[in-house]
Amino acid sequence: MWEYKGNEDGAIHGPFTSRQMLEWTSCGYFVGASAVDIRQVGSGKDCDVNEKTNMDDPMADLMEDEEVSEEKTRSNEWMRSDAVDFNLYL
Repeated sequence: MWEYKGNEDGAIHGPFTSRQMLEWTSCGYFVGASAVDIRQVGSGKDCDVNEKTNMDDPMADLMEDEEVSEEKTRSNEWMRSDAVDFNLYL
């Protein structure tokens, strides 16, 4: 899932799927002079909510949570919309 920050108002819009973002950029939106700041929100490919926990090894589960948290932090950085290949996120 993606959010974008409007150039005019600075408001954050979304979330939108990778497919929606790809369709919009294919139509000429969010590219070139109309590029906007975007960031990925959630985790996995468009917010996979089926996460498993490791009941046999709680420590391993905690370590995985830390890795996911670090991953979310990295993925939440703002980037320009015309610099992203949304095909990679489908």
